[in-house]
Amino acid sequence: MPENYSGYELAESLRSLGVEIKGQKTELPTDQEILSLLEKSGDSLIHLYQAKLKEGGSDATLQSYLSPERQLEIVRALVTDIPQMIEWRNKIEQEEQEKKKGESKEKIDVSRAQWATVATTPPVVLEFDSEEEARGIKENLENLNIKHDVVTTPDGVQVQVSGCRISFAFWKKMCSYKEESKGGCRFCGLSQKNKQVGEVTTEQQLDSLKDALQRTAKMGNNRTVLEILPDGSFLNNFEVPLATQTGMMDVASQESSIFKVAIETRPEHCSASRVKDLLAHLRPEQQLNIYFGLETTDDFISAVIHRKGYGFKYFKDAVTRMWKGLDPEDKKRLHLSVYNIIKPAYLTEQEAIEMSVKMAEDINRFSQELGAPIDIKYEPSVITKGTAQEYLYKNVDETSGERRFKPLSYFSVAELIACLAEKNLHKSAKFGQRDDIDEFSTVPMVFQPDNEAMFSQFDFMVYNAVQRFNTTKDLRSLMVDLKIVMENSEEFRRWEKEFCGSKGLSALSQLLKKTFSKESGGKSLIKAEEEVVNFQKKVFIICDQIEYNSAFSEGLKTKGRAVEQNIKQNITDLFDSAGIDVFEIKKFILVDVGNEKDARMDQVGTNPDFYTYSNQAAFQVEIIILNEKGQPQSVWVRIPLVSVELPSRPDYIYT
Repeated sequence: MPENYSGYELAESLRSLGVEIKGQKTELPTDQEILSLLEKSGDSLIHLYQAKLKEGGSDATLQSYLSPERQLEIVRALVTDIPQMIEWRNKIEQEEQEKKKGESKEKIDVSRAQWATVATTPPVVLEFDSEEEARGIKENLENLNIKHDVVTTPDGVQVQVSGCRISFAFWKKMCSYKEESKGGCRFCGLSQKNKQVGEVTTEQQLDSLKDALQRTAKMGNNRTVLEILPDGSFLNNFEVPLATQTGMMDVASQESSIFKVAIETRPEHCSASRVKDLLAHLRPEQQLNIYFGLETTDDFISAVIHRKGYGFKYFKDAVTRMWKGLDPEDKKRLHLSVYNIIKPAYLTEQEAIEMSVKMAEDINRFSQELGAPIDIKYEPSVITKGTAQEYLYKNVDETSGERRFKPLSYFSVAELIACLAEKNLHKSAKFGQRDDIDEFSTVPMVFQPDNEAMFSQFDFMVYNAVQRFNTTKDLRSLMVDLKIVMENSEEFRRWEKEFCGSKGLSALSQLLKKTFSKESGGKSLIKAEEEVVNFQKKVFIICDQIEYNSAFSEGLKTKGRAVEQNIKQNITDLFDSAGIDVFEIKKFILVDVGNEKDARMDQVGTNPDFYTYSNQAAFQVEIIILNEKGQPQSVWVRIPLVSVELPSRPDYIYT
C-alpha cells in the first residue's frame, strides 16, 4: 500500500478512532470497496465498522447521528474528492514553492509572536472556603484596579475576576500528527507558517510570549486570561520542548493580572504528571485550562470528514485516566474544554447546528460521569488555505451552480446559543474568534443581501452579540444585542426562511419573544441596554463610511498596499470622531469571492497585482475597538477594489 495511504484513506481514518480491527494495513479495504459495501448493504459505515470490531473481540461502542443515507452520500463524495483534493493540494504547494523561488527570501523573526490579539472571555472564578481566605486576593485585585465580584455560595466564597483574554501563537515545529499522517485534519490550515522555519530555541519561544504581552500592553491589567494557541499540541515534547512549556508558565506567573492560562493539546500527550508539572510553575491562585481538539462526538464525522486521528471513546478514556491521577487541589485549579468545529465540509448548515447540540449533550453526560465541568469552545469553520473547505469552496456544483461549501452564517452561530438554551446547556458554551487560526480568507459572516462580497453592517451586531455572550452567558443581554437585527433586517428574514423554512420558526425568534414578553418585563429597554443599542448604531454608520468609501476603493485599486497605512489612520479617525477607541487594525487581507465566470479587473488604472482578480475582490479588515464598557470587540469590513454604491439605509439607524 502506498506510504500516504492513497486509496485507503477511509479505512485508515476508521482505524484511528482509538480501537482497531486486527490485521495488517495491506488487508484493509480500498475506499472504492468500502463505498461498494455501503451501496449494497444499505447500512451505516459506523455500524458496519462496529460489527467488524465485535468480530475482532472489541467491545467498543461507536456512534453517529447521521443516517445511513447521509453517510453513504458523504462517502460517495469523498471517494471522488480525495484523489482530486490531494492533487489540488500538491499543486498549491508546488506553486507556492515556485513563487518563493522568484521572491527575495524574507527572514522570519521567530522571537516575535506569530500573531497576538485580545478578545472577550468569561470571568475567572476563584473559589475559597471563607471570606478571610479570599481577603488577600480581593485586596490584590483592588490594587490592580481589576473588576471583580464577590459571591457567597453554600460551599464558601467565589471571587469572579472580569477582563479580556490574550490569544497568541509562537513559532515551533509543525504539528506532528499533520506530518505523520500526510496531511493531518482535513479542516485545519495551521502549520503552514511553521513549515517556513527551522529550529526554534526555547529562548526565542519565550521571547515571542513576551512580545505578545508587549503588543497587547495597551489593555493593561484588564488582561486576565492568556491563551497559548500554536498549531499542534503544546504538551507534545517533540513539538514544544519541556523547557518552553514550563518556561511559558513561569512567564505567565510573573504577570500579576493573569489568573488563567489556556493551552491546547491532543489527548495522547496529556497526563496527570504533565498537568501537575505545569501547575507547579504557576502561582497558587492561577488556573490551567486545557483545550482538547475533539471537534465532534460523532465518530463518522471524526474519522471520515475530519480525519481527526482519534474518536470520542479514546478521548474519554485518556481524560478519565488523567483526571483520576490528580489530587483534589490540582482538580480545583484545572479546567477542561473541548473544541467543536461548526459546519465542517460536507455537512449542511442545519446538520452542523444539530451536531453541535448533540455534542453538548454528549459532553454534558461525560462531564457528569467524570465529576468535572467541561466547556465546549465552538469554532465556526473558516476557509483556510489547503483545507477541504477551500477545495469545496472553489468547486461549483454542476447541477445547482452553487459552491460546494459555503461559509456559515453568523445567524446560525447565534441560533446555536438559542438551541443550547432550550436544553439549559448554554452556560458551558464558549465561542472562538474568526481569526483564531492563521492563513484564513473567507470567514463565517452576515453578508449584504445579494452581495456576498460585502459584510452586512448588521454583521457587527451579530458577531459581537456572540462574543459578548462569552463574557456574560446572559440570554437577555444576547437578545438586547440582537433585537435591532432580528426585528428590522432583511438579512435575518432571509436567513430564517432559508434555515427554518418560514418566519418565526427559529430558536432565536422563540427566545426573542420569550425575552421581551409581558411576563419578562415587556419590550422596553433599561438605560444601560439603550446605551448598547446606541453604540451599535454608531458602529453601523462608521462601517458604511469605510466599506462604501470610493476614495478607499480607488486608492487600493490603483496603489495597492502602499496606501494601507493611510487608510488605517483614516479609519481610526472615523472611530475617534464618534468617541470610540481603536485598539488595533489588523493587516488587510485580499479576498476574492468571485468565480471563473466573473469578469476580471479592468487593467486600466489598476495595480498590476490585481490583474488576475475578479471585480468581486476586496480587502478584508478586522478592526478591534473598545466597546461602551471598555472591552475589546472586533468589527469586520471589506473594502472592495471596485467601489460599490451605498444601499438604502434604515431610518432607525441613521436617526
